[in-house]
Amino acid sequence: MIWHVSQRIDDFPCSLRHLRWFERDHCPQVCGIPKLLAHERCRALREYDAASVLNIPLWADPRQYGALLLTLTDRSRGWSESDVTLLKIFGQVLASGIAHAHMKQTLTERERRFRAIVNYASDWEDWLDPQGKVLYINAAVQRITGYAVEECLSMPNYPLPIVHEDDRELVSERLTGAIAGSSGN
Repeated sequence: MIWHVSQRIDDFPCSLRHLRWFERDHCPQVCGIPKLLAHERCRALREYDAASVLNIPLWADPRQYGALLLTLTDRSRGWSESDVTLLKIFGQVLASGIAHAHMKQTLTERERRFRAIVNYASDWEDWLDPQGKVLYINAAVQRITGYAVEECLSMPNYPLPIVHEDDRELVSERLTGAIAGSSGN
């Protein structure tokens, strides 16, 4: 059994029609490709020396990532149902992996852009979780207070130790309000 990967599914219009509907396209014998699609038949025979063709869509809801075009050159056997089932499962696993990698790449890029905006904001930003634990402090804290982000993160009761004594009560009230869900400067 020899497998080939098609890089241009557009060269196989009949297969493309099936794949767009997320169906496998199984032609047990290349000679069975309809004469109307002679281009596909000739291409499969000439380029892949194919005795049979199997196209498996690579899709993970809601997106199709491509297709596996598999050709069988052994003319003494065709694709068994177990071959087709196993390859369909393989296609689903492969598509899920591609979808996961695509999603991870998208999230990484979004995080990079988000961090660029937040890290270079001129305002001092603190983010707290619902229990009041500091999750994030941007770099503006050092320009405004003289304390590095790492120093602030290691302070007990941050930011109260760096707040002037006359303002600690007000800042403490604002922090309590922020933890309760309000926001503001």
